[in-house]
Amino acid sequence: MSKFGSIHTIAFDVNGVLVGSKNSETLINLLKVLKSAGHHIIVWSGNGKEYVEEVVKELNLESYVDEYSDKLLCKSKPEIAIEDDKCAFALGTIATILV
Repeated sequence: MSKFGSIHTIAFDVNGVLVGSKNSETLINLLKVLKSAGHHIIVWSGNGKEYVEEVVKELNLESYVDEYSDKLLCKSKPEIAIEDDKCAFALGTIATILV
């Protein structure tokens, strides 16, 4: 159990969230805090799993990420999705946070 309650699965998009956003640094720090609190972290992209793996490695986030995924082929259904795409509003089962 997380110190913030139950453990959640949280997905972060790559483009427009972890990369290419004026808030990318803050969102990367959020990812780290959430992982440290015990949550399951997915990083995904519409550009495919291999692209996600490359970006996560470039950002030195490997130890914080539990799952790499193509956004449309993700095996896990996150409770919370952190996205930049308004069309992605239904990706999180609890909430989608647009940044």
